[in-house]
Amino acid sequence: MKTRIVTAAICIPVLLFLLLVAPEIIVTVIFGVLMAVGAYEFLYRTGLVRRPRMVAYSALAAFMLSIWSYYGGLTSFLMLGLIVFFMLLFSEVMMDHVKVPIELVGLCTLGGFLIPFLLSALIRILMGTNGRYFILLPFTIAFLSDAGAYFVGLRLGRHKLAPAVSPKKTVEGSIGGLAGGMLGIKPLITLQEGKVAMAGKARGLPGAYVALFKKIEELGGINPSFAALAGYTLSTREVAPIQTYLRDNLQQEDPLVRQIGCVIGTHAGPGAFGLAFFDKDLVLDL
Repeated sequence: MKTRIVTAAICIPVLLFLLLVAPEIIVTVIFGVLMAVGAYEFLYRTGLVRRPRMVAYSALAAFMLSIWSYYGGLTSFLMLGLIVFFMLLFSEVMMDHVKVPIELVGLCTLGGFLIPFLLSALIRILMGTNGRYFILLPFTIAFLSDAGAYFVGLRLGRHKLAPAVSPKKTVEGSIGGLAGGMLGIKPLITLQEGKVAMAGKARGLPGAYVALFKKIEELGGINPSFAALAGYTLSTREVAPIQTYLRDNLQQEDPLVRQIGCVIGTHAGPGAFGLAFFDKDLVLDL
């Protein structure tokens, strides 16, 4: 948990800066470097490919796919790059076919071309019309998947998915992550004794608001003697339904509105919102 919080505190602001503010060429280069590192980790660090030159070719190909996407993604350049890539890989096989089985070419193709090619679609989205805004969508889906995987795995996780690669990942968590990304499941989280815990889940944004309002009732309602506080991550529009609910349904004043910090928003990601309040049973001895 602590590692996730520290990572989010550093990475989420950097990610938002890159996606919304930084020059596109800078984003492209950084993304290319990350894909190259990913190819290296996938092929060499896992022990799948122990031929440094083949790993280097794959990492370079992954980086160049990002640059290719930035300059328009022309098919002719992609085909030319693939020809060079496969010539380099097969040259390694021809030079030492006893120690370099043909299966390594397939692994390098997967790690150096297929996966990076799919990921480089993010750069093509960024370069399109209104790309600065559409680029947030895949990251939001990723956050939803991660949140679903984390909380389902936390509650139901029993069977290890890939102990050698990621010891804490479970089959149940992976299914929860897939469901969270595909169905738009919104986890409802709360703080219990200083720890983040799952309080429920809802499908879709409207369902998330309804689940939040029901949870308020379950907790005893809002004490009108103390101001409630509504939190958002990206836009104050996220808390507009909460303000309407308090004003029209509970006949209370609008809550204070503040942006959620990285600690609370670690697992929720962009689009998270919430409400902090004192319940009606609170008694202060002054």
